Amino acid sequence: MAFLVPLIAGAGAGLASASAGLGTGAAVAIGLSTLGTVGAGVSAMQQGKYNAAVMEQQAEAARRSNLLDEETRRREFTQAEATNIARTLAGGVALTGSPLNVMMSNAYNFERDRIIRRYNVEIGANQAENRANQFRREGTGQLLGSIIGAAGNAATMNAEFRLIGNTGGSSLQSSGLSQNTFYRLR
Repeated sequence: MAFLVPLIAGAGAGLASASAGLGTGAAVAIGLSTLGTVGAGVSAMQQGKYNAAVMEQQAEAARRSNLLDEETRRREFTQAEATNIARTLAGGVALTGSPLNVMMSNAYNFERDRIIRRYNVEIGANQAENRANQFRREGTGQLLGSIIGAAGNAATMNAEFRLIGNTGGSSLQSSGLSQNTFYRLR
């Protein structure tokens, strides 16, 4: 963001020197227009930062929630496995052959499902973090665009006010505004 400081300073200096020969009203109109345009850019940048923070919080919440869910699922699996072992042994069946194969298969499936869930959560969290970065870039871009737009608007208004002052008329009259309206701004 430090790269914006010289840009803003340059735009402000240019605005001040361009408005020097204009009347107070015209300078105020140009200043207010510029302020409004830059203000909209600042607001967009702040909104981008807020949206980025929300997305980062969602990513972190998804990761933490998954860890808690993993612990709960692990505990439930371990309890079910212990119950199955107890029932198998109580029934007089040795933990070899088919019962052992079933237990190994269950453990394998549990671990595979855990890894798949973790992978899916990471994908979602990474997407949220990428979206956060995008919000920050968009906010900065909108601020930069508003600064450039404000400078362009100020230059255009300055030229229009000077044209009105020098010739007594303007292309703005076609919009229904009289030259007296602009003389009052000088």
